[in-house]
Amino acid sequence: MSNIEQQHEKNLSASIDVCAARPHIDPRLSAHLAQTFSPSSERGIAPQQKGSVFMSLYGSLAPEFVIRVGKKGSRATAQAQGEPALVVGTTSIYDWVYDDKGSGADNDVTVWRPHPSDSNYYIIGDYAQGNYGAPTGTAYVVKAVNDDPNNPLLKAPKTYNQIWTDRGSGGDSDGSIWYPVPEDNYVAIGFVAQLGYDMPSPKYACLRKDLVELTDVGALIWKDKGSGAHDDVAFYKIVGVPNAFVAQANYDPYSGNAYKIKGT
Repeated sequence: MSNIEQQHEKNLSASIDVCAARPHIDPRLSAHLAQTFSPSSERGIAPQQKGSVFMSLYGSLAPEFVIRVGKKGSRATAQAQGEPALVVGTTSIYDWVYDDKGSGADNDVTVWRPHPSDSNYYIIGDYAQGNYGAPTGTAYVVKAVNDDPNNPLLKAPKTYNQIWTDRGSGGDSDGSIWYPVPEDNYVAIGFVAQLGYDMPSPKYACLRKDLVELTDVGALIWKDKGSGAHDDVAFYKIVGVPNAFVAQANYDPYSGNAYKIKGT
């Protein structure tokens, strides 16, 4: 997917078909985790060091969906014929990014970054969890195969807009929240966090518009009320996108659009 950063803006009318592939969990990984975690710690343990990688008992890349662009057919046929396809995997590996410990906010939050074991995958947003515990569940990650360099399925954001910082909160860690700004004809699904206030640079992909559809915003995850930060922010779940979030710089009901991948 080396063309993710190319700046082509042609649109393509696409038919979408979704196939579910068999779950894949490396048996060596399963054996290792079975030895590492006791039954009482099925969801794993919290990292002892910030920035460390957390792995759940359930492994890394799990069930995949393949969203094919063009003629209908099986996943194998699509790949053999060289048809562009978006592969959607799930990962339960995360890196710690930020938490609000010490801020005095009324509620707790930790933001984690999905960490796919296959480096060919890209994230579509960070995961905000309303506590300081180990991360739970899986997040979507994506990659393109047989991509068209003139009209790629995925592109990197052209920049990131800062939504919020914890300045004034007195939290143990400095942190900020950012919106990935997509190129024309592309969509950013989830927001991302950053340790500190500099612009982030995650391995993030925006999706071409014909691969996504509007969805609803879900429940409130966290708001910084009580933190003393100069600015306000609230995080919300995205219906149909596990372990991703949108953010808004106030406590009002979310007023922006939310998107999910078609067929997922």
